[in-house]
Amino acid sequence: MPQCTELEEVTNRVLRVIECDSTLWCNEKLGGNWVLNTTNKQVSMGWIYHPDNNDFSTPRPFDSWTLNTETFTWVPPVSKPVGGTGSSWDEEQQKWVPKNLIPNTTSYGKLLITNENGSIQVGDSITTSTIPGYHTKGEPTVMISSKVCDFSQCLTTTYTYYSNITSVTHSNIYSNVTVAEYSNLSVDDQVNYLECNYYSSNSIGYYSNLMVYDGINVFSNVTSNAYNEFTPDQQSGFTPVMEYSNVLTTDSPHRYVKVILHYSNLTVSNVVTYSNLDQTNYDDLIKMKSSYTEFRKHNSGNSGYSKISVQEYASLSLDQREGYVAEIVPESIVSNLQPYYTQQTKPVISELKYIDTSGIETDQANGVHIACQIKCTV
Repeated sequence: MPQCTELEEVTNRVLRVIECDSTLWCNEKLGGNWVLNTTNKQVSMGWIYHPDNNDFSTPRPFDSWTLNTETFTWVPPVSKPVGGTGSSWDEEQQKWVPKNLIPNTTSYGKLLITNENGSIQVGDSITTSTIPGYHTKGEPTVMISSKVCDFSQCLTTTYTYYSNITSVTHSNIYSNVTVAEYSNLSVDDQVNYLECNYYSSNSIGYYSNLMVYDGINVFSNVTSNAYNEFTPDQQSGFTPVMEYSNVLTTDSPHRYVKVILHYSNLTVSNVVTYSNLDQTNYDDLIKMKSSYTEFRKHNSGNSGYSKISVQEYASLSLDQREGYVAEIVPESIVSNLQPYYTQQTKPVISELKYIDTSGIETDQANGVHIACQIKCTV
């Protein structure tokens, strides 16, 4: 089914995608600026439309990358190293670097480091402490400190992650208060509550007479009509039995007594579900197709060409290879989901721990050493 895409003014960024073959219908029924996708690509929100070429591309991943107007894929200024699946583009350095050299990746750890050998500076060698479960400054190197800590106060670092809203659901939250609590609310707060009540009435259902024979209770029950036919002496032995009738609504409120149960307030809360990724997983949202070689041969009579793979070219005879020219197809982006995520940060506080010589945590007055959880790299 063909796709129609709604475009953002000026940027030509895709705002909506629907399966439809009529931009006229979209413009009239949905409003906005719609373009028919005539390519073989399955366009998604966030893609960019190029009107001069009537084609689409994924968003530009980095400012330094340029668009290949034949394949409409983004090309880095420096080709990715062969076999560099574990590399990521560093925009600041303008080069490909191993992922384990990019900050905030999984090539780090947090160690409990003591002040046995003094304060910690960036680049200090961290070794195993004589206190079980702890580390300290010294040799031989286990890891390298990437933070400064003088053990005088808690260490606060910033954690960077990437977040995307995956769903928003509505949740009804009821708040009930008693009649007494409701009466203590202000007039402005009372208007937010709904009275929950029912209506009750009572009437004589029947009359009952109790006689005891040999210690056994024997009841005689008569209707109201039968009771009314008794003489006064007969009536004196009967007791009326009340029956109650409860309804939620009534057209005759004068026949009922309103009973207020409580007052209720309804609020609707949005429950938002997020997908949060660290730097490594965020980098993996860009799926790349490595550069490769293909052989092209221009077709006679038109401007097109046919192409074959290296394996197909190798299987041809020398005569069959005539006319084919080797072309290097640059690395391209297959998919890029990074535009759907936004960068977020949050503080991470590492508290100071006061420990004795065996590593048992104690208070400041009895502590022999101070320890803090510090980020280190391999």
